Amino acid sequence: PTIALVLAPPILLPAPANGARAPLTFVSQGTTVTADGSFSIVVQPPADVAADAVLRIASHEPVTTRQQVRASIGGKPTALLDQLDIPLAAIPRTPEGALAVTVATESMDVDATRLQIRSAGFYPLTLELVEGDQTSEALTTFVERLGDPAAGDPRIVPLAVGFAAGVNAPPTLQTDGSTVIRATTRADLAALATLLEQATTDIAVSLRPELVDGLARSTDPVDTALLARLSAALATRHQLLSEPYVGVSPSFAVAGSQTKLFADELRRGEDVLSARLGGVDTDRATWFVTEPIDAAGLNLLRELGVRRLIIDASMLPVDETVAAQGIDGRLRAVDVASSDRIPVLISDPFLQQILAAPTDNPALLAHQLLADMTGLQLEASTAAINGPATRAVMFTISDPSTVNLELIHAVMSSIADYPRLKPAGGLDVASSLDRATGDIAVRTVELPAPDIGDATALSFSIGRITDGLTSTQSILPTDDTRPTRWRRLLELIADQDLTTGQRDGYVAQLDGEMGDIRSSIDIKNDAGTISLGGQRSKIPLVITNSSTTPLRVQVRFSSSKLDFPDNGQIVEIDAAEKLLEIPVRVKSSGRFTVTVEIFTADGLQVLVGPTAISAQATILTGLAQVVTGAFALILATWWLQHVRVARRRRLAATAESLGHHPSNGGSESDGPADPPAGGPDDATVVQ
Repeated sequence: PTIALVLAPPILLPAPANGARAPLTFVSQGTTVTADGSFSIVVQPPADVAADAVLRIASHEPVTTRQQVRASIGGKPTALLDQLDIPLAAIPRTPEGALAVTVATESMDVDATRLQIRSAGFYPLTLELVEGDQTSEALTTFVERLGDPAAGDPRIVPLAVGFAAGVNAPPTLQTDGSTVIRATTRADLAALATLLEQATTDIAVSLRPELVDGLARSTDPVDTALLARLSAALATRHQLLSEPYVGVSPSFAVAGSQTKLFADELRRGEDVLSARLGGVDTDRATWFVTEPIDAAGLNLLRELGVRRLIIDASMLPVDETVAAQGIDGRLRAVDVASSDRIPVLISDPFLQQILAAPTDNPALLAHQLLADMTGLQLEASTAAINGPATRAVMFTISDPSTVNLELIHAVMSSIADYPRLKPAGGLDVASSLDRATGDIAVRTVELPAPDIGDATALSFSIGRITDGLTSTQSILPTDDTRPTRWRRLLELIADQDLTTGQRDGYVAQLDGEMGDIRSSIDIKNDAGTISLGGQRSKIPLVITNSSTTPLRVQVRFSSSKLDFPDNGQIVEIDAAEKLLEIPVRVKSSGRFTVTVEIFTADGLQVLVGPTAISAQATILTGLAQVVTGAFALILATWWLQHVRVARRRRLAATAESLGHHPSNGGSESDGPADPPAGGPDDATVVQ
């Protein structure tokens, strides 16, 4: 029941009663007044207001809680304190025809022309048009009567108010290499740019780096202009949060053993944001949580440098947000897997829904939002502990095009002029609240668990495609640009914003493109049986390449009858076919099979499976070599002996012919000549 009471009103503005006179339109009002001082109110009456109408301004007893503020706005203000009736004819008009009232105040009820506001405090005011016996619906505003420190009034400790905004989107890079940015995403980016340009306080900004990269790749002038606006706004002010390049969930990364992938994507995201947005620095210490996350995912963030979280209240169940965490702006904490805690600042769910609520009077709604936050500051000021310094209000905007930008800018302007609230950058709010809380015990909250059931299967797909990409790149020329695009597509597979169909499309595209290249290599095996003569020979092999790109492959052979000195060599196959002559050393004669396989250049993936080639070798081996060698030795010995005998015969024949020659003193009929004096042994005969 309490939750319903708190969250039921879609807006703070009360609905006018049926048949009632149209209310005044709020334009502006001074939010503070000093003792016995004056403040201004500007309101627009209906066009047909009667000339003798009266503006009735009433002050009520000061409020000290948010519930009293909301009750006053809802038509149930605190007790009446004083009332002024001012004829419209006596009120100056602005050039637009609005009533510009200067309200003088007094501490004691003495002067009927002054509105009583007794002492320091936050006072509800009601404004009505009185025309005869008809009174319009009351318009509720508030004014702060400032205290006097000299009189002992306590010093005001302001409540910090911060803003965090972000735009996420599915991947812009498509499977065919084109860039597509949705119309809804452009609307969010345009709204964010306007918010940053007109903001009066710094905003913590979360932008998906792949989306920013898509703006830079796009050739659409609208996208170019959006990127320029964002770059200009972030270059001069605001705070940019770190984000992974694509929407990789830290919980998925842990469950799928892809923590390195997450860390790589985070670093790449930071680099892209800085490069595309004019060198702006990113902050990793504060993380904007917009999706479910578990303790393991939080632990990964902690290890990567995240020290505090900003959480959009829409992530938490309404009952848990209000009943457990409350909407009191106190720091909370979440447990991480390492038994540590991370401080958490949760956006106010009540205020969040008002940002997206339709209104025809944003100035009044901004004033009433200011009053609601003031009620929180007043509650904190009366607490024994956890005062205003240990509380904060955070507005989170995850879909900028769905919120009322005029309302947000009006809220910012109101805060800047009001002493109980202090505008601060989103990162500053989170870090200062963390420091101020110090050793004060904080309540832990439990975030919704993510769906990581397919983490293992998705991780397997990423690993398989990564291996295939590495191997395919190894066979391509070093200047081929396709692997770079493949890696960009591979990154997108892990994006949690993809539908199953979209992810399957990226996987199929990568498998198809890389598979076509790997399957373009084949062996032309139509040479029949290859004859190998001699112990050293060559095997001819024709490898075909049906692609249009020269490819580098590794060729491996195996055979029990052959040795391959250059086995596993890397060869480049032109876009046609190539004849290789593979040196081999034949170990034995006979007919046998040679097996050939072709791998990627890194040797990790098979391009052509085992292919059999028939070979015939004719060489002498073993015993045949011994016998043949012996026969050759005998033949050589015989031939040498034959040569020696033939030589002797020739020498003898020559000598005989010389002995019968006339020059030797004989004739052909003389018979054998006498031997030389020495005899055949060249010895002298002894008598």
